[in-house]
Amino acid sequence: MLTFHSYVHSLARAVAGRASSILVLLAQCVETRDEPDLVALGSLKPEILVEVEALKTSSKELLAALPEEVDIGESGGQLDRHVGFIEYWIRRDRPQSCLHDPSDILVNDLPGVMSAFDRWYDATAAPHPELVNRLRRHIQSGDMKSAVRDGFAIWKTRIVELFGLPDDIDGSRLSNRLFDEQGATAEILTERQRSACDNLYTSLYTLLRNPPSHGDVNLDRQLSEGGLTLLAWLLTMLENAVGSSQLVRDAL
Repeated sequence: MLTFHSYVHSLARAVAGRASSILVLLAQCVETRDEPDLVALGSLKPEILVEVEALKTSSKELLAALPEEVDIGESGGQLDRHVGFIEYWIRRDRPQSCLHDPSDILVNDLPGVMSAFDRWYDATAAPHPELVNRLRRHIQSGDMKSAVRDGFAIWKTRIVELFGLPDDIDGSRLSNRLFDEQGATAEILTERQRSACDNLYTSLYTLLRNPPSHGDVNLDRQLSEGGLTLLAWLLTMLENAVGSSQLVRDAL
């Protein structure tokens, strides 16, 4: 789901980029508030129309990617409406009549759509909302090294607190303290579950966490997000197991 979240935000960035480009081009074609600069428009009109087509495509891709459960209210309709206005007035050589439309997209329509999407995501889609929220700024900016570093640091902090483990263990040592026969999860997970969790965590640590800590490597965005999603799922699973165990103890 982290990957899906970033995918939708990448579509939104494409819309914002096209709208910004159109705004800059339109500003060059308006002499006064009510008058076009026909000379500038004559040279820039083909480029503007190309950008408008790209904006139409990016907007449709963004809206089509949103789950049906996302309530975007009027924002989605306004997005399509403002894109249509830009094309309508440019084809009629009246850039001054649509100068505000790219700004409306950037200031109102797009934030409205993305706020609705983020609310849905936070409520239903994140495997571990706290972890995902803390990593979101790194992932959206493409800083996967920081996302991976912070993701594992947050995971360790949560696990150490949850099971009362020493703070100076990490990696395979932490996994052993959690999942071996006498480990912290011995009473709340079956042997098969412990083995699977051990394999998952040690694999993620080896393949995802270790490479950037041992050298200057470029992390594949999608692979990194996939690994962090599994890490978030594992944290949620362990927290749920602890919670269920506590409920049983309370019932007794």
